[in-house]
Amino acid sequence: MPQSNPHGLNPVFKLRPLKLLDLDVEHEADTYDAYDQFLRNHPLMSDDALPSWSKCNKRAARVRNEGNRFFQPLDIIPALGKYNESICHAKADSEDLGFGYANRSAVYHEMGEYEHALVNIRLAKKHNYPERLMSKLTARENNCKQRLAAGQSKGIGDPCPRMNINVQTNPKIPFLAKGIHMEVLPKFGRSMMANRNFKTGDVILDEKCILAVVDAEHRYHQCSHCTTGNAKMCSLMPCPHCVSAMYCSEKCLERDWKYVHRFECAVSDKLQYISFSYVAMGSKLFLYGLSLFNDDLDEMMRYFETLEKSGGNALDLDYTEYDPLEEWKDLCNIKPVPSSNDNFARTAAAAHCFTLLKNPVVAAIVNTPAKRTFMYQRVRDFVRLANLYKWENFQSPLCPVASLFNHSCDPNAIATIHSGQVRIIVLRPIRSGQQICVSYGPSWWDDAIGHHHCKPFNCKCVVCDPETKDNWRGRVKKPPASFNRDVAIVGVGFLDDRANNAVKYNAVTQFIVQYAYLHPQRHFGVMLRTYQDILRSLTVDGELRIHRTKAHAELDMGNE
Repeated sequence: MPQSNPHGLNPVFKLRPLKLLDLDVEHEADTYDAYDQFLRNHPLMSDDALPSWSKCNKRAARVRNEGNRFFQPLDIIPALGKYNESICHAKADSEDLGFGYANRSAVYHEMGEYEHALVNIRLAKKHNYPERLMSKLTARENNCKQRLAAGQSKGIGDPCPRMNINVQTNPKIPFLAKGIHMEVLPKFGRSMMANRNFKTGDVILDEKCILAVVDAEHRYHQCSHCTTGNAKMCSLMPCPHCVSAMYCSEKCLERDWKYVHRFECAVSDKLQYISFSYVAMGSKLFLYGLSLFNDDLDEMMRYFETLEKSGGNALDLDYTEYDPLEEWKDLCNIKPVPSSNDNFARTAAAAHCFTLLKNPVVAAIVNTPAKRTFMYQRVRDFVRLANLYKWENFQSPLCPVASLFNHSCDPNAIATIHSGQVRIIVLRPIRSGQQICVSYGPSWWDDAIGHHHCKPFNCKCVVCDPETKDNWRGRVKKPPASFNRDVAIVGVGFLDDRANNAVKYNAVTQFIVQYAYLHPQRHFGVMLRTYQDILRSLTVDGELRIHRTKAHAELDMGNE
């Protein structure tokens, strides 16, 4: 689901040597050493070209001042990003670290996120915010407490229950609805099929990611492990060692360090400089697997000697007795899809291996030509595989089961992605025997209301396939007289400031259930788009409530 850059974030994306990944480099032997000499001699990969940053209070102060320039006109999101960047660069227990938290508390105070503001005020005091300025911080603290006491919180407690999985679940996969299986279809490959009927509003998947990629452009806005982020979500904490990773919780920080980041940390700024979008998932998947093999690369290599890549199926796993190694092995078993630009995967993999091997922790394990070639070949295959798992250009949570749902420009379900959680919700009724599809980008109703999109892939869905599209368009029925009246009623409800998202959700759900037989009529498509938007709003509202509740709990614990 490619996204633009609506908030004016730092154009880091434009500064990286992306041309390196487009070079037409061919080697007779597909080995790491064949690329090694090329990369050593390439100016974009030299030590002078690749950034190498460490904690630095001087830089923290400079970045914080840049944030101040955004904050003065209340350009909130860029200001928050700069304050987060400042926190990342500040040395432990320095005044600059305290300043970063204090400035971040001012952003949350301005947004009315008083729970998060109080958490950051507490962090500022804990990390040497200067006594000479404490009166200003204390005044903000008292103001937050007064507003919360007056009932001005934006909401804590349980999120909207209808966004949780609300149907009978698979006995072996508790986050997937019962009555869904995988088939391999000639046009679509691995596909998710319904064994039973599902109705509008059914939440049929609620899966937490096992890994995620956050592009460098968003590294100070989202959790490096689970992608939780944006200005309203939570107070990110920095990696204590590098300046390129932030986390939404201690749990995410510890898990990322255990499985991946300990290999990346010393060269994380270099890795982000050469990465973009999903390609970084290739090396992450390799490092994650290495950790699951307890850093025993020889054992990992022996496993691949017997692997036949017969095709993976995450639905065969028993998630009630979760085994991350078996889940990872299932991913390895998937046959990568042939690409018209296979050179991209090879060059990207070689560049990532080259950079990771600059870290002594990695070099000590991958210490022979054979092991370096093995690492390169696995990362290469994982880069190819990661293309199947990407959801957006700037954040790609890896959810093995969610990835089985194919794209259609006429989706019958919607995928919402927040905090590393992929939920799939039924948009319009699904009958037993139908494929369940979501949209990875454009849908037919976007064109119906004048939003034209270019698909970056060869789509074979019912809307685009020359063999099916005429029949699909010919199914349009004339709406009854009540249709336009009910469209107007729902529209008035959306303009009513007193109606919350739950009320709007109920109104649109009832409309779609009543008029589903009109699909794909143009105005019915507009209502599907409206329903899609309200589902995403409910998901975001629920996540905001969860993170405010967590912040509130932190405050209560600190008062004990």
